[in-house]
Amino acid sequence: MNEQILNYKKPYQSDQMNFDKFLLDAKKEEEQTKKVIPADLPSDLNELKLQLDGAGYTATNQILYALKIASSLGMPILIEGDPGVGKTSLAKAVSKIMGSELIKVQFYDGITNNDILYEYDYQKQMLYMNAIKENINMELQGLSANEALEKLSSNGINFFGKEFLIERPLLKAISGGKNTLLLDEIDKASEETEYMLLELLDTFSITIPEYGTIECPPENRPMVFLTSNRYRELSDALKRRCIYLYIEPKTAEETKEIIAKQARVPEEFAYQVAKKVESIRGLNLKQKPSISDAINWAIVLMSLVGVANTDIFKNKAEVKATLGTILKNKADIESAARIL
Repeated sequence: MNEQILNYKKPYQSDQMNFDKFLLDAKKEEEQTKKVIPADLPSDLNELKLQLDGAGYTATNQILYALKIASSLGMPILIEGDPGVGKTSLAKAVSKIMGSELIKVQFYDGITNNDILYEYDYQKQMLYMNAIKENINMELQGLSANEALEKLSSNGINFFGKEFLIERPLLKAISGGKNTLLLDEIDKASEETEYMLLELLDTFSITIPEYGTIECPPENRPMVFLTSNRYRELSDALKRRCIYLYIEPKTAEETKEIIAKQARVPEEFAYQVAKKVESIRGLNLKQKPSISDAINWAIVLMSLVGVANTDIFKNKAEVKATLGTILKNKADIESAARIL
C-alpha cells in the first residue's frame, strides 16, 4: 500500500470513517489478488503430450517442440494457420495444465493502447474528491480537476496510486503471479500497438507517468501466445522475438482421434464425421468448419442417428438440417448440402 495513503491523517474529520473503510476494502482486494505461482511446462515431451491430451488438446510433435523451446528460452510463440486449426485452443490448454490464469487480448480494428494497458478510474477519483470537497472547498476553489487532484495528493491522498489504477489485460498479465497471455489475432492490431508490444515483450514492464514502472520478476513472466491469420504482415522485429509455429490443417485421421475423444463416440462413427468435414472444408467456403465445430456436429449426429448406425449420412434431409452446427451462412450450407 502506498506510504502516502497510509500516512493520511485528518484534517477532514467528518470523512475519516469513509476513508478508513476505503483503505480496508483496498487491502482486502489486494490480498485476494495474490496467487500461487503455477508450475512450468513439463520438460519431457511424452509427459507434455499426455497433459495436453488430458486438457483436450491433441498436439503434434511440431507443437510439442515449439512449446518446449519457448518455455526453455522464455520466448513468446507466434502461431499461424488456417482459422479453426486450434491456435487459440493451444493457449487455453497450456493455461489449463500450468494451472495459470488465461488473460486474453482480442485485437480488432480500432483497439487502443488504453484498452489493453491501463487507465485511471476517473469516476472513482471524482466520487472521493466530492465526498471530501465540502471540508476543503475554499482550498480547491478555482482549480482545475487535475490541479485539485494534485492539491489533495499533497495532503496525503494519492489519487494516482494503485487503488485508483484500473488494470487492463497487459498490466494484469505482468502483475500478481505467473499468467498465460494470449494476444489473439495480433495481425489486426495497429502498427503503433505492435511497437508498444515490442517493448513489453522485451522487458515485461510498463511505465506509468504518474505512478512509476511496474516490472514483472523473471520467475513470474507469463507464457505468451500470439495468433495471426495474416490479416496484415507483422514486423520483422516482432517475429524475431518469437518462436514461430505454423499449425497445419488436421488430417481426417487426426480429426477422427480428436472427435472420438472429445465427443465420446466410436472411432468408426468419428471417422465418418471426420471424412465428411474434410470434404466440406475442401469446398470454396466463406468460413471453413473448425475442429470444435466438427466435435459439436458429431455430438448432434450421435443424438440424431445413434452410434450403432453404420451409415450416419444416409438420411440426407436430416443431415442437411444439422449443417448449421458447422457452417455459418446460407451459401456455405447450400454448397455442403450438394456433397452429402
